[in-house]
Amino acid sequence: MIPSPTAATAADSTRPLGWIEWLARVLGWGLLTFIFITPPTQVMDWGLDSSNYGTYAWMFATGKKFGTDVVPMTGPYGFLFYGTTYAGWLFTARLVGDVLLKCFLAFIILRFVVLTRSWAGWLCLAVVVICVPNIPELPYDLGILFAGCNLLLSPGPRPRPGDWIAAALLGFLALLKGTQLTLVLATLGAVGLRAVLEKKPAWFLVPLAVCAASFLGFWIAAGQEPLHLAGYVRGIRALVQGYNDTMGLDEDAFTRLSGLTIVAGLGGSLLLSGLWRDRVRLPLFLFLAGFLFVKWKHGFVRADGHVYIFFYFCAVLLAAVWALRPPFFSGEPAAAPLPARASRTGYAALGVPLLCFTLFAACEFWDQRFYAIFRAILPHQAVQNFRYLTSPAAVRAPLERDLAQNRIAADLPQVRNEIGDATIDFFGYEQGVLLLNGFNYHPRPMGGGTFNVYHPYLQQLNDAFIRDPARRPAFQLMRLATIDDRLPSGDDPLTLNALLSLYTPVLIQRDYLLFRDNPGAAAPRPVKLAELAVKPGEIVPVPEPPPGQMLLFALRAPPSVLGWLRAAVYRPSPLEAEVVTDRFNRHYRYRLPPTILKAPVILSPLLHDNLDVIRLYGHDPGERVRTLRLLPQDERMFDPDHLRVIFYTLPRPPPPVDMDVQEIITYMKFPLHNRAPLGLQTEETGIRELNKEPVSLVHAPGEITYPLERDDQQVIFSYGLMPQTYDPGQTDGVEFFVEVLSPGGPVMTLFRRYLQPVTDPAHRGMQRARVYLPPGLPAGSVLRLRTGSGPAANGAWDQSYITRLQIKAGGADPRRYFGFNVAPLAPGFAAGAAFLLDGRPVTGVHPPTELHFPLPAGARRVVAGFGLMPGAYTGENRTDGVEFAFALRRPDGSLAPLARRHLDPLQHATDRGIVTLELALPDFAKGSQLVFTTGPGPAGSLSWDWAVLQTLHIE
Repeated sequence: MIPSPTAATAADSTRPLGWIEWLARVLGWGLLTFIFITPPTQVMDWGLDSSNYGTYAWMFATGKKFGTDVVPMTGPYGFLFYGTTYAGWLFTARLVGDVLLKCFLAFIILRFVVLTRSWAGWLCLAVVVICVPNIPELPYDLGILFAGCNLLLSPGPRPRPGDWIAAALLGFLALLKGTQLTLVLATLGAVGLRAVLEKKPAWFLVPLAVCAASFLGFWIAAGQEPLHLAGYVRGIRALVQGYNDTMGLDEDAFTRLSGLTIVAGLGGSLLLSGLWRDRVRLPLFLFLAGFLFVKWKHGFVRADGHVYIFFYFCAVLLAAVWALRPPFFSGEPAAAPLPARASRTGYAALGVPLLCFTLFAACEFWDQRFYAIFRAILPHQAVQNFRYLTSPAAVRAPLERDLAQNRIAADLPQVRNEIGDATIDFFGYEQGVLLLNGFNYHPRPMGGGTFNVYHPYLQQLNDAFIRDPARRPAFQLMRLATIDDRLPSGDDPLTLNALLSLYTPVLIQRDYLLFRDNPGAAAPRPVKLAELAVKPGEIVPVPEPPPGQMLLFALRAPPSVLGWLRAAVYRPSPLEAEVVTDRFNRHYRYRLPPTILKAPVILSPLLHDNLDVIRLYGHDPGERVRTLRLLPQDERMFDPDHLRVIFYTLPRPPPPVDMDVQEIITYMKFPLHNRAPLGLQTEETGIRELNKEPVSLVHAPGEITYPLERDDQQVIFSYGLMPQTYDPGQTDGVEFFVEVLSPGGPVMTLFRRYLQPVTDPAHRGMQRARVYLPPGLPAGSVLRLRTGSGPAANGAWDQSYITRLQIKAGGADPRRYFGFNVAPLAPGFAAGAAFLLDGRPVTGVHPPTELHFPLPAGARRVVAGFGLMPGAYTGENRTDGVEFAFALRRPDGSLAPLARRHLDPLQHATDRGIVTLELALPDFAKGSQLVFTTGPGPAGSLSWDWAVLQTLHIE
């Protein structure tokens, strides 16, 4: 009979330790902690993983409530887990937290080695030291593994302080990541089984109480509400379940065979260990086997880089099982009975080659990388960790520099100018661009990338959020994209369906489409159109929706018994769809995770990217789907009698009332200019791109000209100075002009603005302007965009550019008028009242102002442009608005009111900028005048009433 591990180790544990052994343990503890530390090695960008990793630190730093505000893959302390990606927050907190956490992880692992009392325990420690520096995520899983082993191996009649530390560590690790919470609950289950089998309730109740107290204490310490725990646990449960159902990614056959070989070898090692032979060791056996299964699932559900994490973990687990064999930790004499000797021989024959094979698999079967895993420990890791601990500021400085460069690369100035400090969310998986731009990020509950919204519970949370006017953000930034060849509209489909109706498009910059909340808008629910029973491979005709409607579909594809078993032990069998569209009979194939598609998903018109999304707001019918065909990888994995496709209809989003979607479509098709230039005069520097956008460098002094056509109405363009002109350059600024050159006529200046980014941060980044062209331009007219050097006439740093230029045609528009075609009567405008606003000349008319203009004979209308300066309603300034009025003054002195308009830009965004008013003139006698007045708002206050008159045309 093999003795109990509890009895075997109890005698050794009471032996007093000498000071040399104590010193050795303390030094070993410090060294192991030092090896485990993981300093940040990269900075956040706007990529998929990087965006997620960066948001975890942001969530903690901004006090987001987990389980309500946000439902991410991690817990509140996820920034410790993913802190190797530096995002600008919590550098010091992460350093301190990482060191403390690694201290406890090192303690638990060393205690495991002591409890095993065997040379195999030290072998296990050596494997840990080899593997951990290569996989920064590994220590957290090992913490749960060895904490569980500590609790299941601990000697004595009752739990000891070391067991309390293990239990407390489990409570904290459960707040790092969703999978950690699952593993911790499974670990407590194994401990509970041991308590039941040994009839010692304290063995379970004490660790359970300590773990629960640790979990709750650290939850509250993170600023979380205890009442939110239920939502947090439910969200983690949905994420874990949905991950298995939807995130599958195939591996190659050799990797699969390698994984199965390692799992079989580890399973054989567990059987040879003898841990399953009696009830005392059975919980430990089940715990190790269950841990192996969970890590197998983690590695091979999404078989990308996860498989190599799995291989590294298996190397440690194999060494741990070796250390846990009864002959190695029970004190069994060397002259054991023959079966034990045979077991030991068989185990060695299996274990040594398997350990080598597992490490080799972790290195992707590349011999150079195999040697590199040993070199990762010393000197690289040691030097890196030493600098991190002794000179954290020196480690942080280059990270800050790289992060600053990423902020420049991610700069979205036009979006920034539009949203100000309003709240904004991201639809897609590049939400890191919001943080890099410093926007007021206000995510929906599951906002960590649309691809992550793969469970009905998460979809419904997001749907409730976006439909609530009090909770949803003022803006949405979108880059429609997906992963794994999914249908793009299938990611977070309920949010997408509602967003299209609740928001209106504003502009596009780079690949990002900006939407603004449309107050008072309602988001209709899909209406069921038809439900069809389908067979695998059957061509399904897609019904035509009514005019003005989109077609949506949902999928019911329950697995068969065989499919359910496959999903439980491996991953669900893939299901694909082939769709055929009316555009050149194109065929597309998409991966369809059935769990995601329980909700109605937009099918027709087919949405691939932002261009297809913006077309929904216009009259373009888009690419309509004609047929659909479901293609399972293995038909046996699905229940053919319950395979259903359900079709729905949903109204197309309403066209925006204050912008032309064709402008955005034109930008997407012609990102540089929609009309070829006639000529370009510039100093050639080779600059062709800025932040992944093409630009035309018009180095000051320089110019670029474009032909104008008869119906051209306006020109829209972006402009600015290259970042290097003010960082580190010292430009004295560049002046930008928009001019019209007519044959035989004078140069007409329509726009003029001086940018000095060195002294004014608002002048940095890409600016945007819309300039209306005067009516009646003769044939042969030319548009000229010109740049001039600053006051010092020093062009050394004047790398200025023009991009996103769009010349639009159109009919009559009062905004095409500018300036004054009639001068005011004496005393006229106040001295010094003329200045520039957004590049166009304006005249100040601060209330109370009264101006009189002569009316030319036969005049029939007046076109006026007026407004308030931005300084009247931005910052701390709080205007109550200005009253603008127009009246007809007859020769006898009587007044006839013509129009009155109260502008209150602080309260109404539509009152900002220049407002154009067109009014008809009644019949009037000779000598009549137009009277223009400005007065205070309803509060009677003249503070901040900086009114301006830009245009007055009487004709």
